[in-house]
Amino acid sequence: MKKRLELIQASRAIVPLLVAIVHLAGTMQVKYNHNFLGISDLPKSGGVDYFFVLTGFMMYYVYGGKIGNKEYYKTFLYNRFIRLYPFYWVLAIPVIPLLLFVPGLGSDNLDLFTIIKSLLLWPQEHGPYIFVAWSLSYNVFFYIVFALILGYSKKIFLYVIGIWSISIGIFSLLPESIFIFEFIFSPYFINFIIGSIIASLIVKFKYHNFYIILLILGLSIFVFNWLNIIFIDIDINADFLYLIFASLVITGLSGIDLGVSVRVNKFFNYLGDASFAIFLSHTLTISVLTKTMDILGLTNKLNLTFLGLIIFVGTIIIGCLLYQLIEKPLHSKLKRRSNIKSDGKKAMASSLR
Repeated sequence: MKKRLELIQASRAIVPLLVAIVHLAGTMQVKYNHNFLGISDLPKSGGVDYFFVLTGFMMYYVYGGKIGNKEYYKTFLYNRFIRLYPFYWVLAIPVIPLLLFVPGLGSDNLDLFTIIKSLLLWPQEHGPYIFVAWSLSYNVFFYIVFALILGYSKKIFLYVIGIWSISIGIFSLLPESIFIFEFIFSPYFINFIIGSIIASLIVKFKYHNFYIILLILGLSIFVFNWLNIIFIDIDINADFLYLIFASLVITGLSGIDLGVSVRVNKFFNYLGDASFAIFLSHTLTISVLTKTMDILGLTNKLNLTFLGLIIFVGTIIIGCLLYQLIEKPLHSKLKRRSNIKSDGKKAMASSLR
């Protein structure tokens, strides 16, 4: 059984916290012309980059040992499906009327085909109507590719990953093409691939203080990237630095996790568990909370930075409530049902023998 990686688990909270605070800053800049915490100029937080590398890492760390098992891909896809889609649908379907009829919450691109594609997480040029779900389209495609090559040997797995990586590099040098090809060969998939590579290598090396150095270096690169975007403006590819940050931090955290016994504060562990619910709900929550503040007249009475902090904390709390009341029990129920069916099939097979 794989060792539970406590630091990696807690680090999942990085994603929604970073993404939410940068989206909140952008909202406050547009609505109130207020540079919240001085980060309104950040076009992206780096949270999604971390999310992609972490996803690739966890997929290989958890399921890498199943490569070569031709029957396991069904179990893998079902586990990914119940982790992703049911809660997403619970959140996405009820907000359709809000987006259609509440002024300021709607999408200019909201039509039947957009709704269907959004619910399926099918890639779209303008993104799904719950915009943050654009990243989940990349997750779904990576899961499908991972499942398709799960039944083959590790050598075949490496060949496919290598060819895909080279193709992404070549495609990035070509002029703009058909959107679906741009999606399949998007540089974002390099993040998933690097995460998988880190997972395949990390278990082969013993713990060393070097992992702590990698962790500190990765965090330093992240801080530098933010400062450079906001203040310094050196011509460096921010996406590349975010990839380096995520790779170094995940390598450092997983190396420490595997080498020593680590206890993480329950609060951060819980935020890691609730990260998906916070991530998916935060844009809608921010919109609702800012409108509520406007209606109550608090935007004219409170300091806008203080108001932003209230909205940020409220966004995290609402995300945690959605996790506790909906996502967690829903996933547990579907998981139990899967285990019951699996046990039933094993019992039937045993009786036939």
